[in-house]
Amino acid sequence: MNRAKTSQSGFGSYSSFHQEYVECGPCRAMTNQGLIDNGNQMMDEADQAIDRSKKVVHDTINVGTDTAAALKAQLHYHSMDFHAIVLFLCVCSHLVGHNGIEGDWRSLTKEEDLELEEQLKHLNKPAAKTIQYAIVETIDGPNKYSGASAVLSVHQPGVMGKQYSAGRMMIQNGPDILQVGWRVDPTLFGDSSSRLFIYTNAGQSHCFNTNCPGFVIVDTNIPLGSVIEEVSIRGETPIEMEIYILQDLVTGNWWLGVANTNVGFWPKRILGGGLANLASHAEWGGEVFSPPGIPKPAMGGGQFLIGSTRYDAYFRSIALKSPSGGDINPHTYEFTNSRKLYDVKDEENKGAYFGHLVLYGGPAGS
Repeated sequence: MNRAKTSQSGFGSYSSFHQEYVECGPCRAMTNQGLIDNGNQMMDEADQAIDRSKKVVHDTINVGTDTAAALKAQLHYHSMDFHAIVLFLCVCSHLVGHNGIEGDWRSLTKEEDLELEEQLKHLNKPAAKTIQYAIVETIDGPNKYSGASAVLSVHQPGVMGKQYSAGRMMIQNGPDILQVGWRVDPTLFGDSSSRLFIYTNAGQSHCFNTNCPGFVIVDTNIPLGSVIEEVSIRGETPIEMEIYILQDLVTGNWWLGVANTNVGFWPKRILGGGLANLASHAEWGGEVFSPPGIPKPAMGGGQFLIGSTRYDAYFRSIALKSPSGGDINPHTYEFTNSRKLYDVKDEENKGAYFGHLVLYGGPAGS
C-alpha cells in the first residue's frame, strides 16, 4: 500500500511533525551547557508530543466497529484523503511500538487486520449521502465464488414520495453487480407495496427487473416486480423468501432462484468482464434512499434491533457457493453509514435452522 509523504488532512502534516524533531541546525553553534539545556528542552517537548500522540491514538484507534464507522463518517463529510488516513494509522502504530501506550491496548489479530483493511476501502469510496446501508459483506481476498444464497424475511416499511426501502442480496465482481430481494419503491412501481425485484448493472444493461435487455425469463410463475402479498408483522411468525444467484460454470450464465424456482438467468454475453469470471464480493442487508432534506424512511422491521427474528428483519443461512462445489460460510463484517439511524448485527452461526444469521433495520428519522 502506497504511503503519502505529506498530508493536509485533519490529522495534520506528517512532514512538519518529522522535521520538528529531527532538525536542530542551531545546536551545532551552541556551548556544551547550551546543548544540554536545549537537549533537555527537546526531551520535554518530545514527551509532551508523545503524550499528545497517545491521546490521539486513544481517541482515534479503538479496535471495533464504532471506530471504522467514525472514520467512514469523517470521510463522507470532510472528504478526507484515503492515503492520509493510512499514513496517520502508520504514524500512530510507530509511536505505540516505540513509546508504549497506557490502557487496554493489544495488537490486531490477522482477522482484525483484514477487517480494518476492508473498512479502509470504504473510506475511499465516493459518498452518496442520501443512500443509507445496514449490511453484512464479505471480506474480499483472492477467493472467488460461483454464487450466493440466503433466506430473508419480507417487510413493508413505510415510504413516501421518491423514497425507497429494500432488503437485498448482492453479488459483484468489478463493475458488474446483480441484486435480488424485496423493495418498497413508489417511484419504480407506482405504489407502496413490497415487491420482488432484481437489479442488473453489467455491460450495457443497467436497470431493474426487465426494463432493459439482458435478463432471460424461463418461469413466469414468479413474475419480477410482483407484489408480495404477505409480509412480516412484528411479534408474529416472519414471512420468508428463499433466494439465490448461482453461476452455471459450463455456460457462464448466472441463474436467479426464488422460492426454489429457477426464474431466469443473466446471460454471460451481457456481462462486462467482471461476473463473466465468477464473483469476488457479496452483501446481505438493507438499503434505503431519501432525497436531500427529507427524513430517512424506515428500514427492515422499522425499529432498532432487539435481537429476535420475530421482531427484526433478517437474512438467515447466508452462504457462498464454491466453484468446486459445496457451500462456503462467508467471512464477513458489518457496515452501516450511521448506527444512530440503522443498525446491523452479524450473528454468525446460530445453529442448523438459522445458520449464518444477519439482523438489520431501523426506524424512520432525520
